[in-house]
Amino acid sequence: MQSHNLPLVLRHDIPEAHEILGFSRSQLYKHIAAGKIRVQKDGKRTFITTAELQRYVADLSAAEKQAA
Repeated sequence: MQSHNLPLVLRHDIPEAHEILGFSRSQLYKHIAAGKIRVQKDGKRTFITTAELQRYVADLSAAEKQAA
């Protein structure tokens, strides 16, 4: 059994997500508006799941491999 010091984070708010991806907030909102990144709403707050961030990055990697 593994012991983890950090809690499992399942979703990130917009400030966390743009830092993780290395985008500005406006770039992140453009990707969301274009449907490239899916969000979850919880009341007024907007979140992006860890799985969605991983999917987005994997899709970018796949696209780069196809272009090469």
